[in-house]
Amino acid sequence: MKYVFKSCDCEALIHTVCIEQIESNIETCWAKRVFNKLNMLGLGYIWNNANISLKDFPIIKQRIRDIYIQQWRTGLSESSTLDCYRENKLNFEFESYLITV
Repeated sequence: MKYVFKSCDCEALIHTVCIEQIESNIETCWAKRVFNKLNMLGLGYIWNNANISLKDFPIIKQRIRDIYIQQWRTGLSESSTLDCYRENKLNFEFESYLITV
């Protein structure tokens, strides 16, 4: 077994397996869910690059945060019941008073 893994290009093999999972009709496979999430975030190019690395995770994390904050601000502006909150809460950040609660 060790010889097989040493003699093959494991990264290419893993990428090939992931592509096969995406092209299958199984909606619950992890590769398809990751692929769909990256496309939803507008980061599909990361998946298309066969050399995904840890340097890509901060980009993904920041994009998820940006989308969440954008949706948070939209929800605040469209809600008629959050007028007072909207006037006092201008930025999406942790409030220090929550530590004492």
